[in-house]
Amino acid sequence: MPALLNLLQMPVGKTGKIVELATENRTILKKLLALGIVPGLYVTLLRNYPGIVIQTGFTTVALDRTAAVFILVCPEA
Repeated sequence: MPALLNLLQMPVGKTGKIVELATENRTILKKLLALGIVPGLYVTLLRNYPGIVIQTGFTTVALDRTAAVFILVCPEA
C-alpha cells in the first residue's frame, strides 16, 4: 500500500482514494461532508495553487488549503 498523502502533497493530475478526514475540528468536518467529500471517494487533483481543486466523477470542488491538508488519500499507482 502506498504512503498516504494529504491533498497538498499529491501531484496535480494524480488520482487517489480518500481514506481519512484527519481532523477533529467539527467546522471543517461539516464543510467537507456537506461538499460530499467522504472516505472511500476517488478524487483527482486538478489544481493546487492558489486553491485546491479536485474532481470526483462529474463534480468539481474547490477547497481552501486549511481544509485540504486534512484530507488523506492513497494515490493510485
